[in-house]
Amino acid sequence: MNVVMIDGGIRTNHPGLQSIDITQYHNTNGNWTVAKEIREETGHGTAIANILASHMDKKIRLINFCVFNKELKTSVELLVSALEYIYCNIDTAIINLSLGSLFDNERLRCICKKISEKGVILVAGFDNNGAVSFPAAYDCVLSVDTSFRCLHKNDLVY
Repeated sequence: MNVVMIDGGIRTNHPGLQSIDITQYHNTNGNWTVAKEIREETGHGTAIANILASHMDKKIRLINFCVFNKELKTSVELLVSALEYIYCNIDTAIINLSLGSLFDNERLRCICKKISEKGVILVAGFDNNGAVSFPAAYDCVLSVDTSFRCLHKNDLVY
């Protein structure tokens, strides 16, 4: 099974990722291609990959779409492009997005809905400062956020 994440680059030689099969994609001139190596500048992609890997069966393949620049920023167009590529070309059960936009976007909403209707679970984090963000706010996306009511790692608030 494949697990897809859309984030920054992953430092694949990180000790916590040695036993995980990782494929990384990057966008060059509007085309998504497999990257032999992606320069990981922020640590965010590597951190998220470690979190996912710590909960994954080692037989699962992690596929990363690198959309962040070194300031942890991306465009909605690049995000939509990655999601459209995944929809058409990648067989996966789950897509993790540790990102979001403060502005709703019709193309983003449509591709998220299409992916969800295909049976893929989209997981997206809300804005770190508590604002409503997209795609987390879409009803076809499983949204995550923090809460001061969670005092232990297994606590949930619904």
